[in-house]
Amino acid sequence: QSAPAPVSPAPTPVVTTSAPALQPVFEQALFDYLWKKTFHYTTFFESLDGFHYTGNSSVDGNQLIVATDPKPQASAEVFKQPEWQGILSFNERSAFRTAVTIHEPSNMQGYITVGLHGSNGYGFKIEDGVLYGVTHNGTKETSVRLTTVNNSSVYNLSARLEPKSEVAFYVNDRRVGSISKNLPTQGIVPVLQIMDIFVQTKDSEAKPLQLSFFDYMQTRGFGK
Repeated sequence: QSAPAPVSPAPTPVVTTSAPALQPVFEQALFDYLWKKTFHYTTFFESLDGFHYTGNSSVDGNQLIVATDPKPQASAEVFKQPEWQGILSFNERSAFRTAVTIHEPSNMQGYITVGLHGSNGYGFKIEDGVLYGVTHNGTKETSVRLTTVNNSSVYNLSARLEPKSEVAFYVNDRRVGSISKNLPTQGIVPVLQIMDIFVQTKDSEAKPLQLSFFDYMQTRGFGK
């Protein structure tokens, strides 16, 4: 009777340690990418220091309040205009988001945009109780109806610009419309207004807008 065949020992598992070593390299690359290729601005409206504003514009510790006087054609506006920065550009992919409460939305007009409203920019327009997405190329304005505005309801809004392609509009995290013409242009003058909030009444009632924050992000260098 033949002897049993010898049993070979099981191979020792090979444990690789290269993956953990790559972690710091990846983190550094990601940090460098975000620092060099993106720009990000966020405000929770701690104060109006650093903003241009007209009319009844104020903060109460929780939000920005932009309100008209109770008389026809009265208006109020708050905008952020960082000059000498050379960063803001409509040739780059960008997006912004905010949360807004609109009181007395009938018989009023309001804008929440990047770039000056009614001039060269993109964002949202409130007109007589209806929320629109809006674009402006410096000459013509285009709008798309998004939803009816309920008095004192909170809306989470965001708009995303794909240069020379479209602006997509989101209400409460749902895409509800887009515009692909009369997009904002870079032109000769650089973009200065990172945020513009405007409201005007058409009757004798005060029209307040309340915003809890404003968040903007943009690529740097891809569209040039």
